[in-house]
Amino acid sequence: MNQDELLQLSDLNLAESHREISRWNPNTDMAEQRDILFVCGPTTFPAVNFVIRVGRQPKSPPEELISRAKEFFGKRKRSFIIIVRTHIDKDLLNRCQELKLFQVSNLPGMFIEGTLEDRPLPSSVALQHVTNEAMVNDFAEVVAFSYTALGLPENVGRSMFSDPGAFLVPHVYAVVAYQDHKPASCALALMSHGIAGIYYVGTVEAARGMGLADTVHVRLETLPSSLALAASFCRPACMVSLSTREWDTRNLLAILGSYALAVNLESFHKSRCPPSSMLDLSQIRSF
Repeated sequence: MNQDELLQLSDLNLAESHREISRWNPNTDMAEQRDILFVCGPTTFPAVNFVIRVGRQPKSPPEELISRAKEFFGKRKRSFIIIVRTHIDKDLLNRCQELKLFQVSNLPGMFIEGTLEDRPLPSSVALQHVTNEAMVNDFAEVVAFSYTALGLPENVGRSMFSDPGAFLVPHVYAVVAYQDHKPASCALALMSHGIAGIYYVGTVEAARGMGLADTVHVRLETLPSSLALAASFCRPACMVSLSTREWDTRNLLAILGSYALAVNLESFHKSRCPPSSMLDLSQIRSF
């Protein structure tokens, strides 16, 4: 599988992740028009209100995308973010720069070819597959507390999982690591288009430094064989396998693509933010 094929599959999985996550809260409004996906999240926080192209060959000109986004989010009285796939949406990125939009972050996509070395869990930690609504709530709590480090308020992180039943579907495989019977780390794999995307890898502050995030990720590679994972894609700071052959874990990272987040502020931030960084978006105003 070459890099172009990986990019195409990862873009498809990323788009599907936005659709899937939108189903976990009944107050999320999602619309798809041709090659544009609009998501109006359950809160006014801009990071959960966004527009992204989802086609392999962009068909909607930047001005059309921005105009439709203004209309979609304007009716809902929301600020919003434009997600730009920099490996394929260069025209949109250029237009964002021309409009002096503020680049919130630059998020690399990554992939791994091979399996990672498993790490034994500390004796105080138990890793469990999420199989009921109570465990979905535990997963949500880990996300709520861990993602504050990236600028996401607790209530926003928690709100994305307000319908636990919608989370429990066959194509989402989630795990929670419990430390002394308390939820401490989590991750999920979303299966689509023949690959698995790893999302929501997080660890609460008190449990960091133990390697739990690495462990939950590695355990996702040992999903039930019936899932027949052939390839995987992940968000920033996560790594997933593309095959099951052994390999040198020192050479496991490769940058697959990047996703620039732009919002309307007075000036466009031209320096690239670290991949894991987020800014306080609570005061962002609309176009």
